Amino acid sequence: MRTVFSIICQRRYFPVYLLSVLVVLASCKNDDGGGDNSPELNAQQERAQALAGTWVSSQVAESPGDTEDAAIQELNSLQLVFGVNQTTLAPTTFSASGADTYFNSGSGASWGWGNADPDDDAITLSAVAPVAAFDITSFDGSTMTISFNFEGASTGRIAGLGAYRVQLTKQ
Repeated sequence: MRTVFSIICQRRYFPVYLLSVLVVLASCKNDDGGGDNSPELNAQQERAQALAGTWVSSQVAESPGDTEDAAIQELNSLQLVFGVNQTTLAPTTFSASGADTYFNSGSGASWGWGNADPDDDAITLSAVAPVAAFDITSFDGSTMTISFNFEGASTGRIAGLGAYRVQLTKQ
């Protein structure tokens, strides 16, 4: 008695069997366009991923005319650290150092997007004072320029109130 396998392996049926197996295997392939299975990121997720890490001041590009030299030097020492959840790419922790007059980050400080518009680069900060928000006005992945309004520190200092622009470089 001949088995099915022995019949298939006969010369005249073997090419048909081999072709059938190849057709089945080809139809089982993952048809995702040849790329990986990563979900497509929205604009804010892409920007959050690019922002994650440490940024150091490289230039104070704009300051009010009555800003003291010491205040400019303080901003030249500014260092910002943006934390991002690596799974969801959502903003998480935030810390600032070197310019406490402007960005005094307390325990549990965090950052987030100012609104849901993916093309808007407004950043809000919690547990950070006196500057609790800024806009990213220029960004290329390795440098960014932020702009913010300084309304005064808790020290009562009145010089240097107004608009600032600071360029930062990613470390």
